[in-house]
This record gives sequence, structure tokens and C-alpha cells, in this order.
Amino acid sequence: MNDPRTSGRRGVLTGAALLSLLAPTTACTAFGGYDVPDSVCGRPIAPEVLAPLLPEGENLKERHRSADEDASMCTLSVDGDAALVVEEWRDQEPRDMLEREKDKDPAGDPARSDVQGDSVISDGTFHSMNPCPARGEKSNHTLTLYLRGAGTAGKRDELEAFAAAYLPEGLKAMGCTE
Repeated sequence: MNDPRTSGRRGVLTGAALLSLLAPTTACTAFGGYDVPDSVCGRPIAPEVLAPLLPEGENLKERHRSADEDASMCTLSVDGDAALVVEEWRDQEPRDMLEREKDKDPAGDPARSDVQGDSVISDGTFHSMNPCPARGEKSNHTLTLYLRGAGTAGKRDELEAFAAAYLPEGLKAMGCTE
């Protein structure tokens, strides 16, 4: 039997997604001086998938703001410094996410991701576009994740694992799937 940790990127993403589904939704994991929550932006997520993206510190806070029902934005901060920014938009026009990221941030070394949809991973950033069929044939959901602060370099696999676990919950919460 293959160990997902040694089966390449797809194994990491699949293992992380399964872990998020199997993890209890009421537990937190202690990390530094704070507990890693079991939800982000109101979406359930395994603390073990979130923890690698967060720095050590004493105090974790989430600030959730939404422009309207078509958008969700939240920031996780540790000791007052932004660590992870999550943005979701619904009813978006289709676009090529890799071309968008190459134009926007070529220095981030953007590349296609194995996460579902038209997904792109860059240094410290993840973008994904997926159909939102419950909202109409031309509607799309976009997810953007930004890592902030020191120590974000080299976390592409961890960011993709988080995205793979978060995305199905985000699509559901934004009314794109049942």
C-alpha cells in the first residue's frame, strides 16, 4: 500500500482532503500559544491542514468580512500580523487562471496545480476557478489564498493541501454545490 506522504503531490492533496473530512469538527489543535481552529471563514477544516500555514505565536484571531452574499473574505492573524488571507467570489466570468497569475506576478513562479478546477499555485499564493452550476451555466467561483509574513517561502505543498481541503467546503458555502 502506498503511503500518501511518499506518493507525490497528488497523494499529499488527496490525503489532506480525506483528513479534513475525517477529522472531528469540534476539536482544536494546540500550536504555540494558541489553538488552531477547526474552521476557517465558517468552513470546517482539519486543524492539521491549517497549522502548517500558521506561524508560532500567542494569539490567533480571525476577521471575517463579506461584501455581500457573492463574496467572502477573511484574514487569520497571529499576534496582530496577517498570516493567511482567504477570498472567495461567486458569479465570476471565466478566465485562464495561469495566464492571469503570470501577468500579475511572474516572479512568484506560477504553475498549474493538481487541486480541482483551473487552479494555480505560486510562491505564497493559490488561485482557483471552478464552475458554480447552481448559480447558472456561466457562473464561476474563485478562491484566492495568500500567505503573509516571514516563513511563507517553500510552503506550496502545504498551501495546496489546505486548498484541496477548503475548496469543496467553500463551493458548498457559496451556494455552488449541494
